[in-house]
Amino acid sequence: MTEMDIEKGKTVLDAGAGTGNLAVLIAQTGAEVVGLDSSEVGLEIFKKKLPESEAILQDINNPIPLPDESFDYVCCINTLFAIDPEHRESICKEFYRLLKPGGKVIMTNLSVGYRPIRIYIVHMAEEVKRFGFWRAVINLIHLVGPTIKMFYYSQKMRKESGSSSGLRFFASGEQGSLLINSGFSDVSKEKKLFVGQAVLNTVLGYN
Repeated sequence: MTEMDIEKGKTVLDAGAGTGNLAVLIAQTGAEVVGLDSSEVGLEIFKKKLPESEAILQDINNPIPLPDESFDYVCCINTLFAIDPEHRESICKEFYRLLKPGGKVIMTNLSVGYRPIRIYIVHMAEEVKRFGFWRAVINLIHLVGPTIKMFYYSQKMRKESGSSSGLRFFASGEQGSLLINSGFSDVSKEKKLFVGQAVLNTVLGYN
């Protein structure tokens, strides 16, 4: 969210919105968010969280049925690693088409070597340092339910979309090159997230 600097009244496309967790945070800024996803299951939950926001059921591999220059921001969070690499450039070109002049794209994807357990180990170590061992254990237990729920719906949506297998994580520099090849020029340096297990790039659109 801090990477996007979203302003009240701006329009945001959440491409790969899933159940709407990020979209809820975006809506809290006062921006108008549109959720796009190929999962009917995910968008049903999205609409329960954000009944006033538009939700578009659409395979991201296909042209997005929206006019040129529709959005001030496009965010695509941990979505393209589940897409066949041969389709990724055409998707990013759609983002370029949909972005208003001076708009911004933020994109993250899981990187090669991704291991979810590493995130929990580092998180646990930080919790112990802040609160002590037993409080950290209690906090971790409270995360078990939401985590199981998150993995359940993620797997269900991937199965529905046919992407439950063949995930292709991003190598270092690959995401930035993808954005440049898709027409963007002002691409940020790659930033590591999730204990170095995901990559983030922000992109300013043309003026």
